[in-house]
Amino acid sequence: MASVMVRLLFASFYSSSNKPSTQQDIEDEIEQCRMGAARRVGEWLTVPQDLEKLPQLRATVASKKMATDAQLKAAVTGQLDSAREGMNLLSRSYNSILTVRNK
Repeated sequence: MASVMVRLLFASFYSSSNKPSTQQDIEDEIEQCRMGAARRVGEWLTVPQDLEKLPQLRATVASKKMATDAQLKAAVTGQLDSAREGMNLLSRSYNSILTVRNK
């Protein structure tokens, strides 16, 4: 699910069009991720003996999920910081304009 959020986040920032994602777009993306996940699990578990590796595979996936979540959090935090900085600059600029007009 985190990879879906990462894809949607980056798609919204780097989209060539300004149209917002629709609910159907989001559902399609989620379905594509589920199909990809099922395909990967199918690659990992090809014979019954592979089930013995299941705890190790779960740990690997959990580790990758934590890394992805950290990347997502860092990306969102960076975007929020940039937005705050931009809003502060706009506010200071507006105040400067008002000061110049009132003189």
